[in-house]
Amino acid sequence: MFAVGEGIEATQGWWGHLIQLAIGAGLGALASFVPKVGGPLLIVLGVVPVILMLSTAAPAGVVASSVGIVWLPLVLSGVFSTLAGYARRPVPPTPDRPAE
Repeated sequence: MFAVGEGIEATQGWWGHLIQLAIGAGLGALASFVPKVGGPLLIVLGVVPVILMLSTAAPAGVVASSVGIVWLPLVLSGVFSTLAGYARRPVPPTPDRPAE
């Protein structure tokens, strides 16, 4: 969404948004296949930029809006993916399907 908006204005910043989108989408796909690996990586991807923004004394409104719009959804996706990875339990064997 940000890349389209900045691409229409012909600014140089839209490539950065496409790179962020590609990294987030790639980690989201990884988290869906390997949740115990991709989930923590999504959490890191959501937390590190916020820490960097706070350490550079970014304005509070900028930090709050970017956390709510961009970074919190990544962190929540990572938390839920990680929890789902640990919640998977093996299916008990049945007479027609032996134990693996």
